[in-house]
Amino acid sequence: MFLLKSIEVINHDKEILKATFTEKDKEDREKPFSTLILGENGTGKSFLLKTIADIFIYLDKAQMGGKPKYKYEKFSIEYFLNCDEYEIDRVSGKGIVCKKNGVISSIEEMKLPTNVLAVSFMVNDKFLFIDPSQNKEGMYRYLGVRKSTNATYTSSVISNVRKSVVQILNDGLVTELEKVLSVLHFDTKIEIEFGNITKNKKKNIVTKECIDCSSEREKAPFDEILIKGNKLSNLIAHGKVSPVDISFYKRGEKINFEDCSSGEKHMIFAFSDILNGISDNSLILIDEPEISLHPEWQIQYISLLKKVFGKYRGCHFILASHSHYLVSDLEKETSSIITLSSNGKNNTPRAELLTYSTYAWSAENIIYNVFGLRTTRNYYFESDLRMLLSLIQGDEHENAQVAKISELITKLKKYIYNEDDPLFVIIKQAEEFMRCIQSN
Repeated sequence: MFLLKSIEVINHDKEILKATFTEKDKEDREKPFSTLILGENGTGKSFLLKTIADIFIYLDKAQMGGKPKYKYEKFSIEYFLNCDEYEIDRVSGKGIVCKKNGVISSIEEMKLPTNVLAVSFMVNDKFLFIDPSQNKEGMYRYLGVRKSTNATYTSSVISNVRKSVVQILNDGLVTELEKVLSVLHFDTKIEIEFGNITKNKKKNIVTKECIDCSSEREKAPFDEILIKGNKLSNLIAHGKVSPVDISFYKRGEKINFEDCSSGEKHMIFAFSDILNGISDNSLILIDEPEISLHPEWQIQYISLLKKVFGKYRGCHFILASHSHYLVSDLEKETSSIITLSSNGKNNTPRAELLTYSTYAWSAENIIYNVFGLRTTRNYYFESDLRMLLSLIQGDEHENAQVAKISELITKLKKYIYNEDDPLFVIIKQAEEFMRCIQSN
């Protein structure tokens, strides 16, 4: 069981970032755990994901005997792994201090997550790009759309999906893939063309195979297919042929992957890549999973993650998002929410771990109480406003009522647009009422 507990980054005595991901203690957890990071643009959601990845890349290299560099002077990280608690502090010029269950240990004795997967469908994601072919021994896997540090190609997305789906089918993960297809309202059949691309970029098709993901299948389905006396699986493994095209079906109609919607491409790309990289005790970082997705898919996204990857024990998914649809799908027992806001003077992210459950909340409730946004005719906003007016107009003012008035003033002040806003007048009246109460 891997579970990230907290991180802190400091540079020249200035706090760059500090976040707690869960208040849970050691536990033997079967289901994947998810943490949702919310915040306005510019509050540092992507920076937080990148920081987590960079710290584990640093620790992985240090454990392999290297001398990695880290941008900031100090970091601290705490996490659970297989019911043990690990604490690692790194200070520039002073080395690394490691503790396992409170006892000083060496970096070599520290267990790290099996894999750290960085997932994004954005062309300008902040994750460190590392070519998978050049990082076979490291734990970190970049699963974004970039083909190099600063370049993105549509062809790389298509190529990734072809290879990933073939590997998924060959590994016997058809049941997991079927769950993704079901959410997309696709049929369970997949058609893959194998061959090679000629010098003039024409497809030389060797064979075309259809796979039904609804049927129970042992590993290596391509072992059954012979081409001129050779197993297709062997030809694929030795680079003699490769998947050159892939198509899906919807209500019996064939749809080439290139003709899928951007949301469909996103879902297939992300889930197939994760399936190829995940194992027990993995950390999966997903930046803006809602991109191009219909609200129905956003609502189901986190529960789908837990269904598809439920067989992988002790994984922690951390997602940065703007979507209120994802919030209502979070079960408190296996999820947490962090809200990020700008920390005024030094503009560093300020992270708050929410301690209450939002499971099955309405959109209005989430937008108002989690995202902190006032919308026209929001039931919860109006409910708070009516309660404030009722309390300040009442005759009796016990301590509990006064405390509630103070709480509502603080909460509602965040939603004042300007001095012409009618709410501004009400808040001023409430504050004057409080001053009168306190002076008596």
